[in-house]
Amino acid sequence: MEYHKEVGLNNYEKFFFKRVFGANLKRLMAFRKAVMKRQHYHGDPYTCEQFSVKGGKWLRIYVSKKKIDAYIKLIKDEE
Repeated sequence: MEYHKEVGLNNYEKFFFKRVFGANLKRLMAFRKAVMKRQHYHGDPYTCEQFSVKGGKWLRIYVSKKKIDAYIKLIKDEE
């Protein structure tokens, strides 16, 4: 079993990142830093983020540093 397994994104996670950050790498790096701090201080592997969609519905997503890195890689591959 590999220790550093490659992390992929599902459509729901891609939707969250595109809606909140788009292709803004500066904001993504700041968010990554904040998530890393939360993970360090709370000891959790994931942090929960909430965002709203049309109709006033709130959705939750669990985000980790590896998920953010996977989205950054996806953005850089598209350029």
